Amino acid sequence: IEAGLEGFTKQLPTSLRDEVLLHLNADLLRSVSTFRNVDVRITLEMIRHMKTTLALPGDIIMRRGDMGVGMFHISRGRCEVLINNDITFQRKQPQ
Repeated sequence: IEAGLEGFTKQLPTSLRDEVLLHLNADLLRSVSTFRNVDVRITLEMIRHMKTTLALPGDIIMRRGDMGVGMFHISRGRCEVLINNDITFQRKQPQ
């Protein structure tokens, strides 16, 4: 669906595309306290750079030593951070 949404929004005039992107994603960014009171223009610029990634159970998103190039927001499911096979962090999103 997301790939279809990205293709669909690219066909829209810029102002309409921005309104659609804000409507669909602003709450996601504002759920992070750091971004809650950010100006809408900055929020929109961040949303324009967001990419949806699907990770399946057992997928490794990042390994120790990997260069961090962004942030991850879990919209559904859960993730674990493992160090030496010990869970050091676990996050589960409400369904």
